[in-house]
Amino acid sequence: MSVVPPEATRRKRTKARDRNRKLLRQRQRRLLDRIAPRPEPERETPMITAANIHYEFGERVQGLAVGGLSALLLLTRRTG
Repeated sequence: MSVVPPEATRRKRTKARDRNRKLLRQRQRRLLDRIAPRPEPERETPMITAANIHYEFGERVQGLAVGGLSALLLLTRRTG
């Protein structure tokens, strides 16, 4: 029977911990970059100009979340 020293079986926890911290920092930095407010120049025309908004139903549709962006667009168009 061979005896394995405890140092050989122990994981390198500090390396794994450092790698995990680095990954978390990278993910947080990417997320913050993605949601950072970036000012854009003013537009003379609206960005979204859909004229014929309609809904289509498939055969397997059981429910529909009516509304969303197209409903808000219609509402703003009708109210001015």
